Amino acid sequence: MPSALLALCVLPLALAAAILIAGRPPLESLKILAIVVPFQAFGAIEAGFTIPPAYLVLFTILAGIAARGEFLSAHAPGGRQILIYLGIAVATTILAAFGPSLVPSGLDTTMQYRAGPWRSPLQLALLIFHFAVFFVIVRYLQGRDAADALLKVYLWTALVLGMFGIYQIFAFNFGLPFADCTWSIGLVGDSATIDYSSIRYYSARVASFSTRATFRESRDFGEYLLTAVPVMLALGAARSPEVRRRFGFLSSPAAGLLGATAIFFTLSRSAWLFLAVALVIIAFRQSRRLLLIHVPLAFAGLSLVAVVLAKTGYFDSSFGSLWSVITGRYDWYYILNDPRARFFLVLWESFTQHPILGLGAGNFALWGAAHTGAGLLHSAHGFVWAGLADFGLIGFAAVLFIFLGLFRRLSREINALPRSAAQRPLLVGLFAALVATFFNAQFGGDRPPFHLLFIVGLAVAYIAPFRGAGKMAQR
Repeated sequence: MPSALLALCVLPLALAAAILIAGRPPLESLKILAIVVPFQAFGAIEAGFTIPPAYLVLFTILAGIAARGEFLSAHAPGGRQILIYLGIAVATTILAAFGPSLVPSGLDTTMQYRAGPWRSPLQLALLIFHFAVFFVIVRYLQGRDAADALLKVYLWTALVLGMFGIYQIFAFNFGLPFADCTWSIGLVGDSATIDYSSIRYYSARVASFSTRATFRESRDFGEYLLTAVPVMLALGAARSPEVRRRFGFLSSPAAGLLGATAIFFTLSRSAWLFLAVALVIIAFRQSRRLLLIHVPLAFAGLSLVAVVLAKTGYFDSSFGSLWSVITGRYDWYYILNDPRARFFLVLWESFTQHPILGLGAGNFALWGAAHTGAGLLHSAHGFVWAGLADFGLIGFAAVLFIFLGLFRRLSREINALPRSAAQRPLLVGLFAALVATFFNAQFGGDRPPFHLLFIVGLAVAYIAPFRGAGKMAQR
């Protein structure tokens, strides 16, 4: 099996990298994690579920922490609320294990492997594992300089990938190198449901000229960019010498424009919508000049480029012109008949039958397939909706409490700072990024994505004087 042989060849290198990461100072290891977080499909190992590089890096970081005899703490804003949510998830999953087993029939071979008895405990472990990102960040970011250092690595990674994504749309059209660089190693036969190397448009078949960089889907790429681009836009709108000194090119209007252009070419309608929401938040919280001057100028420039390319036939494809694709993305018939809309109807029915405790971690996928007789496992398409189906009303309320509490805390911190404060645009950008990404994440995925929890940890590190580290915001 060639993929297995390839995996065995890279195993020594992976072990050496793991030992190096585990032995590095936590902040340096977090920088490595910030770089690999967006590499979701590049080098992903399909072993019944996707194992992206970020999983391996986070595991080695946690192993290094344990080897040093150190502990993670919940003593940070949102920490206790997260533990309550995870406690509810554990309790409801244990209770569900004593109920009737869910064995859907008619699943295809790839789905049968994912529907085994190990599914629920594995999904619970992955949920806890995802939230570990937050606890590692708030444990080891001590002071503003450390937070700045990690944030800059995160923003530079997003900006470079955004520029790479822009390049990819030209590379695909003109046959240039790296038009597509995602691939996977199938360690389990028939477990890889995606042939990464053959996909140029994301699964909703948007257009052959959309970009996804190292993500399987353009929508996921757009969501990832939403964690970084609003921060760059807010920093660029500040026009503050202190901000420029701290963040350099990342705080320039050019950086924000490049990031916004990359989001545009993902052709993700939810990313477009929530980028607009982020712009409104930045405008009203920091700089109205952004909406009145910068955005119209940027839109005019981008429109001019799009028109020139369209005239040359660049956007012509089997899916129609750029304009037809854009208008089609907001066609109500298409939206109402999207598979996600049907999944939501099934999810609502599962909630009405199991309203308080839910079905247990990962079990909605089985319940939905058994209920509808589908050949594929169902997805909640949003981690809040997954909480509603798997952990019931109490799990749904707990996860909402986490994020709404964080938004409220950030909003209070912003209101306490004068508009001239150098820290204000940073907090405004983080607030806009979190709101945009949180709501965009309710259209895909059943666990909080790493990039969302990474930026949550950074936001808390900037606003929290926990562990006696002192107030990090400069007033």
